[in-house]
Amino acid sequence: MKHFTNKLNSYYGQKYRWEGKPTHRQWTWVVYYDDINELFNILIDKDIIHDDDINDYIINEYDLEKIKEEAEEKEDWDIIQEKVDNIRCHEMTQNEIESMIAHQTSNAYYQEFIDIEEERKEDEDD
Repeated sequence: MKHFTNKLNSYYGQKYRWEGKPTHRQWTWVVYYDDINELFNILIDKDIIHDDDINDYIINEYDLEKIKEEAEEKEDWDIIQEKVDNIRCHEMTQNEIESMIAHQTSNAYYQEFIDIEEERKEDEDD
């Protein structure tokens, strides 16, 4: 079985690297990034993670079921989307965003978040 690596962007001295693999492990996606929001946007743009799954994650983690029910009753999805977007953009820490990404396993079941500097230091120590 061949293994393919799909670099979703180029390395230009970024601090971190993300690697994701599906369960069949036939390919690996690689993204270089400086902050977790940059990684998040690349993964959304490349359809590795999906907005609907992110919305569901935030609704569950931030206990927004009542707001979701209200949106369904009024058939006004902007109510919930505005709240989800506000949480995603303003209330989540870098670690929470990383955790949210890690929970999106449909296209990248196995994920690694790698600090490139730490990796270099380990290689030098070997």
